[in-house]
Amino acid sequence: MTKSIKKNYLYNLIFQILSVILPLITTPYLSHVLGSEQIGVYGFTLSIVTYFVLAGSLGVSMYGQREIARLQNDPKKRTRAFWQINILKWIATGLSLIIYYFACIQNTDYGFYYKIFTLELFANAIDISWFYQGIEEFRITVIRNIIIKLLSLVCIFIFVKTPSDTGIYILIYCLSNLISNGYLWIILPRFIKRVPLRLKTAKKHLMPIFLMFLPQVAVQIYTVLDRTMLGAITGDMHEVGIYEQSNKINRAAQTFVTALGVVMLSRVASLSVSKKIDEIRAIISKAFHLVWLLALPMVAGIIAVAPNLVPWFLGDDFLNATQVLQIGSLLILAVGLNNVSGIQYLVATGKQNLFTISVIAGALVNAIGNLLLIPTLGAKGAIIFSVVAEFTILLIQLIMIRKTVRLRDVFGRCWPNFLASALMFIIVFLLGQKLSPSIPHTIIMVAVGAAIYAIVLFTTKDELVFSVLSSIKNKIITPPNKNKGTSK
Repeated sequence: MTKSIKKNYLYNLIFQILSVILPLITTPYLSHVLGSEQIGVYGFTLSIVTYFVLAGSLGVSMYGQREIARLQNDPKKRTRAFWQINILKWIATGLSLIIYYFACIQNTDYGFYYKIFTLELFANAIDISWFYQGIEEFRITVIRNIIIKLLSLVCIFIFVKTPSDTGIYILIYCLSNLISNGYLWIILPRFIKRVPLRLKTAKKHLMPIFLMFLPQVAVQIYTVLDRTMLGAITGDMHEVGIYEQSNKINRAAQTFVTALGVVMLSRVASLSVSKKIDEIRAIISKAFHLVWLLALPMVAGIIAVAPNLVPWFLGDDFLNATQVLQIGSLLILAVGLNNVSGIQYLVATGKQNLFTISVIAGALVNAIGNLLLIPTLGAKGAIIFSVVAEFTILLIQLIMIRKTVRLRDVFGRCWPNFLASALMFIIVFLLGQKLSPSIPHTIIMVAVGAAIYAIVLFTTKDELVFSVLSSIKNKIITPPNKNKGTSK
């Protein structure tokens, strides 16, 4: 059952584009309506809840997707693996819920919000999107997510009106995840078979899941712990709010860069079983090229546009977010490259132990850096060491994969993108010095930057861009009947 990488990437990209557009709509609205203090409360409590969600998930997402991908051509075996993995996840979620009740729900400061967030733990328990990703059925998850996200957007504008509606916003967030994950169970019978199942057989997945769980714990240390430490060390929810909203903008941009990762994990895992090293190397090389192509102009653009964007987009309560946003934009590049070397290669090929080592090293760097800088720099200190941690992980991973993936495969094609981004940055930055913060001016700056980058890419004849354009041209010009019978 061969699935098209391009089609799956397109489905995933559609969802990722939606994931970018929706925050661009909700982030300014929520920033103005809730304010930095309540945004900070939301970010801080969510960071605590995330640890319990992580404990309940047991790292099943990446492990489950990889295992189902390896068994995708054997319906009985993949069905057995699906239930075995879920049983372990449900046990872990039950234990996590018990601890969560005593540790969070009885919290005197934010107990009300923690009660609502209980729904998020249940949503995580029934999340089986990893199964559909493993069998490369991305269309199903994309359509589901689009519908649910649009409904949640409407609910936010209808029901969230004042800072006192923070609880309502959290409820909308949790219910959207719960309903979205629940839908996948309705259509599940189409993809699984009836097979005899012994609970004892689930034990074989326990150690591999645990090994996959370790790096995800470490990942949370330098992604979620920033907000936790900001709130715990400074006690200032305004600083947490600054960090939360600036990070949302950068995370929205990251989705473009990492959209291919979910698709490629399944494909590389399948190729790894067949030991098709040359094909894996070619895929990883193109994936790195795509990251450079997309991430570099985003980083340059955000740094140049941020002073014009933040005042009207987030409001006067978030003016200090400008520098946090600019520094954090470097995460777009670092996370994108890490996604290729770590998720698309190390995890997909079963080398999660190496992935774990790299992530733990980055987590330690981030935690120590936070302790040093957060007391004096607040949100800015947290974002600085998030960036340092990501590039530390990248360096370690590149050393680990150097025998299979050559450095020229990683960096060899980035120079045209770097030069185009540098030229774009200079022009957009100078333009921003003459334009006051406003929606029209920000749009002008973005449009000018995009045009400059595109012109340079066409002038230098970027290989990946022309390859994609050629593929689109062939699909439009070539009659449908000529494609029948060809493999994808």
